[in-house]
Amino acid sequence: MTSSGLLALVLLSRADLGLAVAAIGVIFFLENRKVVGRVVTFLGLLWFLLMAFWVQPSIGLGQYPHIAAFRHFGEGSLDVIFGMLSDPFGLLKDLLVRSNFEQVILIIAPVLFLPLIHLRYVLPAVPLLIFYLIADVPVGVLGNPQQDVAVLAVVFIAATYALMKMGSTGVSRILVGRRILTVLLLTATVFFIRDSASSPFEKPWEWGRRDETDIARVTSVFWLGPDASVAAPANLYPEISERKNAFVIKIDVPFEPSSEQLKHLDAVIFDENIVAWTNAELIKFERKMGELGFDRRYDSKGIHTWIRKPGSD
Repeated sequence: MTSSGLLALVLLSRADLGLAVAAIGVIFFLENRKVVGRVVTFLGLLWFLLMAFWVQPSIGLGQYPHIAAFRHFGEGSLDVIFGMLSDPFGLLKDLLVRSNFEQVILIIAPVLFLPLIHLRYVLPAVPLLIFYLIADVPVGVLGNPQQDVAVLAVVFIAATYALMKMGSTGVSRILVGRRILTVLLLTATVFFIRDSASSPFEKPWEWGRRDETDIARVTSVFWLGPDASVAAPANLYPEISERKNAFVIKIDVPFEPSSEQLKHLDAVIFDENIVAWTNAELIKFERKMGELGFDRRYDSKGIHTWIRKPGSD
């Protein structure tokens, strides 16, 4: 089968593959095959535009049948394009989610990231890849291979050109180009971003920041006198550890407090964020604490400070 026959077969397969064909046309143009490049690019774009904006709407519901996947940008085809251009930060946010990052790795990792050596052969397929990544479509067990196949063709073309220029022969050794070393560094960076515990996806910049619950835990001890006898869960013990009478209370298993258990305590701090108690068990605990003469003096973000009422035993 001739190259023109293969081209026609690809175009007849799916409308969006016209954009992939246009990307290959750009690669031809970059290889100084400018006439062929212009023709292939023109045919790919023309096929996609005709199918997406005329043929498919005329035999369907009056619009591009896959427009629902981009509904978060607009209602119609032109609205979607305008929505992307008018909200570049929203588009970037949709692109830089972890699932998309892992999808890109899945595409280029099998060819050892070689396409990144010659980015100009990959760039023509980037707009098509962006459309695939931001599309709101269900993900199957094997992902969405129907979306990856178009980009994979460009990836293998770029990998082929990269292999042709892996290094140059010196007098006594092979000289490795800077681009290959750059790709090796980039590969290490990519897998660090994907797998490291301090990956940007894990938001390490928030590690040293206290959230509202942490602030509530610190505040819970402000209501206590310096000589008060206090019991708190293990996670809150550092807040009371400098006191003379500081104790750990086990709350991993639901229980009803008893007078014998709390007879030497002036205060109890309770953290419902670390327990798996039911609402009924929490209510029973609170009612029992009131019966034993404790008053809930502090209540914020699931942190409770119970202080014994004056005169109660």
